[in-house]
Amino acid sequence: MSSQRTALSFYNARTGNVPEGVRFDTESDEAAALFVERLQAEAATFNSLISTENGEWIVKGFIDIFRNIYTISGDTKVVSKLIELMLFPYFVAFAERNNYKIGVTHLPINVTHVGVPPIKCQGTKTKLVPFILRNIRWCDDGQGRWIEPFLGSGVVAFNLAPRAAILADTNRHIIELYEAIQSGEIRSGTVRAFLVAEGRKLELDGAEYYYEVRNRFNESANVLDFLFLNRSCFNGVMRFNRKGAFNVPFGHKPQRFSKAYITKIANQVDWIRMQMAGKDWEFRVAGWRDVLADARSLDFVYLDPPYIGRHTDYYNSWNNVEAQNLAAAAQRLPGGFALSMWLENRHRKNTHIDEHWAGLDFRTSRHFYHVGSTESLRNAMDEALVIKSGFLAAELSVEVKPKRAEQLALTI
Repeated sequence: MSSQRTALSFYNARTGNVPEGVRFDTESDEAAALFVERLQAEAATFNSLISTENGEWIVKGFIDIFRNIYTISGDTKVVSKLIELMLFPYFVAFAERNNYKIGVTHLPINVTHVGVPPIKCQGTKTKLVPFILRNIRWCDDGQGRWIEPFLGSGVVAFNLAPRAAILADTNRHIIELYEAIQSGEIRSGTVRAFLVAEGRKLELDGAEYYYEVRNRFNESANVLDFLFLNRSCFNGVMRFNRKGAFNVPFGHKPQRFSKAYITKIANQVDWIRMQMAGKDWEFRVAGWRDVLADARSLDFVYLDPPYIGRHTDYYNSWNNVEAQNLAAAAQRLPGGFALSMWLENRHRKNTHIDEHWAGLDFRTSRHFYHVGSTESLRNAMDEALVIKSGFLAAELSVEVKPKRAEQLALTI
């Protein structure tokens, strides 16, 4: 029999314990085990609700307002969507019986394994995803959107996998690559075949071929060329000149695209495609002002701008005036927001936070940057997560953290 994954978030209305999507971050393993036991018992009743005694789907088609009948017995994706709608009232009843509340995207969550997108860029938050997502408190109530005006690699959004999102960046090449993956134009097989062919040429001709691809990309802006350059350039740096041309030199590794490395990238493409599947995500090539103008009261905005004073901008200009304007605009937002920003390193402290983000909640984490154009940009640093009042999650002590996060997929 076909299977489907039901992704609903439940949390206990009395304690606020969150099993996001159905993953959970509870105050005790006992509460988590009880939740799973109840949900599995409920799921055991679903077969009789959506299939016959012979194991066939009860859904065979649908009818439109003009009484046209459409059969869909061969389209399992459409059947699954219809069955999700059929089962939803039963999930609501389950929640009411057990004093759970249903949401779609809920923070905080405890992330124990961080997925990595196929794009690398300086300032990526891969190592900080658990820190970020366990310190924000937000529930979209089925209407809010996760908004990122500075998407970059997208690692935070892809690991959260919100129900609805606006994901924007001024770097059109990142947005166009992710749109191509979202639409199915580019799949893991496409990426694998391209990198195998291009990797062989790189192995034969080295730097000469790298610069040939770089010139080709700067003329055509092909998204696969962009991925190739991003994974073979010097130290994973993403940088463009004032004319918008990619200008990072070769990474001096002609054998970069080994079979294992290509498989890794292809798997990353597959992973983000699955994270996007069935979600209401809009990718935009846009500046932060245009994106923030669309924010509503139920939305949550995560800000990861170029770090002021760190020379990490990778696509267009960013300066003190822009940083100050962003701070003022963010603090006028109708909903929640959080800002990632460097706080201090062994040499100096970032005064921008005290001057323009004062009075807000924040948490800190020690982090080490491995991607950067110079060694001076690849050092340990204290990171701040500045959070609007009312959206800071309760700080969990070590004793109450679950030993692991678990994910439950209901197989029907």
